[in-house]
Parts: sequence; C-alpha cells; structure tokens
Amino acid sequence: MSIFFKSLLSVFIFWAIVVSTWIIGLIYFLPFKYWWFDVVMHFLGGLWVLSLILFLQNRFAIDLNAKNHFFAPLFVFVGLVVFAGVVWEFLEFMVDRHILKTGFTFMRGVYEDTLIDLLMDILGGAFGAVIYLLSNKNKNA
Repeated sequence: MSIFFKSLLSVFIFWAIVVSTWIIGLIYFLPFKYWWFDVVMHFLGGLWVLSLILFLQNRFAIDLNAKNHFFAPLFVFVGLVVFAGVVWEFLEFMVDRHILKTGFTFMRGVYEDTLIDLLMDILGGAFGAVIYLLSNKNKNA
C-alpha cells in the first residue's frame, strides 16, 4: 500500500479517475439524480488529497510521522485534508455566487450539503490515513 503513496503516477491516475468520474457525473446530472453520488465523490476526494499529501511527504522527506505515535500523524493528515475540503467548499461557493451565478448556493439544503461534503472529505482522508499508518506500523514493528 505504501508504494502507492510513493508514485506520482499512481497519485495522478487516482486523481484522473476521481475527476473523470466527477465530470461524467456532472454531464449526466448524477449528483441531482442520486443523493449518494456527491457523497462518494467527496469521500474519494478526501482520499485523493491524502494520497497527494503522503506522496509529497515521501518525495520531499517531510517527517509528519512521529515514529512512536499513531494519533499525531493521523491528526496532521486529516487536518490537511480538512483544510483542502474547506478551501474546496469556499471556492465552490464563490464560483457559484460570483462567477457562474447558477443559484445552487441559494437552494434549500445547501448548508446541509456542505456539511456532508466536509464530513465525507474527513472520512475519506481518515480512512486512507489509518490504512497508511497501520501498514507502516506493521512494517516498522
């Protein structure tokens, strides 16, 4: 599993899959037809952000892993994913309200949608971080 985080190609392919799925979903209005589509996309987005963070950590030898701790790096990884999710939601809001003016952010339930999006970003990032940290813990033990 950790080989995945060391390869720029694998991180790029994962990103391409997530973005392609998202674009196809928008073309076919999947987020409006299936409530779970946006939820899954945000989960995968959080997982992708984590894969990018772990790749950059490995590439530039940034020590975010406390060798004898599990929760310190978990909070760092998930915190970075949360930051990316908040920035994404802010950009989504700004593009809708001030650039495209589609009116989506005026729709009923938009705040609940934002909170679910952020929750799924967090869960995706936490899921990937736990798997990464557990696989590295077993290697170092």
